[in-house]
Amino acid sequence: MTSNIYNILYIEINAICLLITLFVILGSYKDLKSKVGRKVKILLASFMLSTFFDMVSIFFYGVESDVSYWMDNICNGLFFIFFILDGYFALDLTLARLNINLKKPLKLLIMSPALFGVVLSILSIFFDIFYNIIDFKYTRGTYYYVAVSIFYAYLVATIVLCFIKLLSIKSNKIDRRNEILFLIMMAIPIISSVLQNIFFGIPLLSPVGTFAILIIFLNGHGKYEKIDYLSNVYTKGEFENICRGINYAKKNLALIIFDLDQFKMINDLYGHKQGDVVLALTGRNLKKVFDHNAYIGRIGGDEFAVLIDGFTNLKDVADSVSLFLKKELKILKDISTLEISCSAGICFVGPTINDYSDFYEKADRALYRAKKDGGNRYSIYKLHEDIEAISKPYILMVDKDRLELAVLSSYFEDRYNIIEASCCEDVMNICKNIEVEFSSFIISYKQVKTSCAKAIKNINHFGALKNSKVLFITDNNIKLNKQSIKDTYGLNNYIGQLSKPFTPERIVKIVDDSIID
Repeated sequence: MTSNIYNILYIEINAICLLITLFVILGSYKDLKSKVGRKVKILLASFMLSTFFDMVSIFFYGVESDVSYWMDNICNGLFFIFFILDGYFALDLTLARLNINLKKPLKLLIMSPALFGVVLSILSIFFDIFYNIIDFKYTRGTYYYVAVSIFYAYLVATIVLCFIKLLSIKSNKIDRRNEILFLIMMAIPIISSVLQNIFFGIPLLSPVGTFAILIIFLNGHGKYEKIDYLSNVYTKGEFENICRGINYAKKNLALIIFDLDQFKMINDLYGHKQGDVVLALTGRNLKKVFDHNAYIGRIGGDEFAVLIDGFTNLKDVADSVSLFLKKELKILKDISTLEISCSAGICFVGPTINDYSDFYEKADRALYRAKKDGGNRYSIYKLHEDIEAISKPYILMVDKDRLELAVLSSYFEDRYNIIEASCCEDVMNICKNIEVEFSSFIISYKQVKTSCAKAIKNINHFGALKNSKVLFITDNNIKLNKQSIKDTYGLNNYIGQLSKPFTPERIVKIVDDSIID
């Protein structure tokens, strides 16, 4: 009587587990279309089959007939097959999640314990290996723990890979949280299996495994579809959801949009397969370069975006973009002989940005300018591009180094109207044609010494600059004498020098104080 009650309870628990797993499969079947999604479906199907055959075997437990004997044998054999495959498919899913592509010999090596276990499971129907049926009742076989060891080996390998992945995530909170959850849910079946082996007959593995599957499903329904299967970065929808959840009152946010120049030519001349290779390598390079406080998404066919949530200074962001463009140009040259490159538009958060739509629009505008200027470069969005801020003072900045100039001007763009020039000839043309008066004139001292001395001496003849405060940017080993500079270049409004490296707050304070004075 007690045995019958136990069998009924065992069957009911497994039946509930089957229904829950079926609910998860049906609830996510349409969403799981990617490579990782297919691996999820295979794992769930294998888990359902192992649970099903475990449940059905109970129907024949202790029933004294030849039919029951063989049915019990076959069901237990099938249970062990899918029990071992559960472990293998869990590892296979993890490899796909982490975008680890193994060569065929290594794949076969990893698969071999599972194949060995499947063969032994089939032989166990006829011989005492994993289990035995004695007096029409299931008992553990001589080599039962071989099957358990194969299952454990796969799950331990899965957990190790997840842990390594977790350590590599530096500060992306969403990815870190998801990886911790997946790690815990993979560890739980191992614990339950150990307990079930210690306390023989207690049904722990199926319900605990089902619980882990349910938690993963409820926490992130369709989560695997949030990763672009080709580039292994966020899909457009998921990336936009992340961006919409950001607090735009922060001061250290940056949005960068990347677009492959003339990408269509790769597809047309080399085929879409080669184009897919370029997109996959682009995603990989983005993750290598932007590995700190960054969310990366593929937001179009050949368009990617990076949201940086927290950075030390603007120059670091610009340097990272420049590094990526060099890496991208190299892989494009390695793949084809075409003149194909990548362009980028950068926007730093400012007072006119209230949401993701504003952020994207301005970064996209900067990208358009970079492509219009010939591509294979980046451009930083400037506030004065679409705001008529007549009440704001004007600053003229001169530096031959485009990177230095772009970063420097970014410090001021939310409070001043910035006009940029790359040489003193540009300064003369600007001053002759512009109808505003500059409050400050910031120039690299290196250019003053090499090519702009004459122009600087005549600076007071320009109406636009005659009342502007002049600030020199110098290397940290140069010391300038204020009086000597005034005498040499005739700069009565010279306010001093700023040596590299400098902080944004320092340079803004110098300019602010000079204008107020």
